[in-house]
Amino acid sequence: MSTSPTSRSTGCPAPSPSGCRSLYAYWKHTHLTVDVVRGRGSGFSVEAPEGVRFLIRSRLMTDEELAAFDIEPAVVGRRRAD
Repeated sequence: MSTSPTSRSTGCPAPSPSGCRSLYAYWKHTHLTVDVVRGRGSGFSVEAPEGVRFLIRSRLMTDEELAAFDIEPAVVGRRRAD
């Protein structure tokens, strides 16, 4: 497993060239929120014994958020070759 520098703004590992570049490219336009809520999970080892579960919410980032992270807007659909 490769390691990469940590992002100063989020504390999360930065995308690494030898790591999951294709996953980053796919998800970079998405804001993900992971919450812990009361309830029964589906058996994930951390969830089951504590009576809580993870709830993941996602949304596309706004144009302002994309600009703040210097990310180009997503291309929706296929581009036609002229």
